Amino acid sequence: MLSVLLDSPVTLAAVIALLSLLNYAVGASARRVYLRQKFVEWNAYLPQGPIGKVRSDLALPFLPTIVIVILTLLTNRLTREIVAGGYLVLLVAGFAINITGVLTMRALLKPAAAAGRIQYSAMYRYRSAGAQTLGLAVFGGSVGILFSDVAFMAGSFFLLATAIGYYRRAQRASRRLV
Repeated sequence: MLSVLLDSPVTLAAVIALLSLLNYAVGASARRVYLRQKFVEWNAYLPQGPIGKVRSDLALPFLPTIVIVILTLLTNRLTREIVAGGYLVLLVAGFAINITGVLTMRALLKPAAAAGRIQYSAMYRYRSAGAQTLGLAVFGGSVGILFSDVAFMAGSFFLLATAIGYYRRAQRASRRLV
């Protein structure tokens, strides 16, 4: 299936755009469910910048997707496999994390899910996101190596870069606490 997508730039661009929209919708659903639960405080964690804050502007989350779609339509197959295929792997991994988020937060809607309230720090949230992303990077890299798939290898590097970014943010957030 991946080779069919890589041979058709228009189809691959459409799949990336649709998956990006679906991923955004699932992430927004996770946020809505999160706001309905009563155990984990949402407003206690407001990092600097747009991360973690509700965005009314839809252009920001879709900017990388727009760039990738344009590159998908303009590049040769190898570049498309590395850039667009890797980004597709990144999107699928993000979708898996968002599905996990929805299901985890839905469990917190039950009154017997927990006792009391919890307030996570920015450092914990970033480290947790980094750990999830790092695990998916290891998985994607393993698939890429086992099956000699360039798209999965590139996707694992994109995921690794994302995980490193989360860990760097966690380090900065921990310094603000001291």
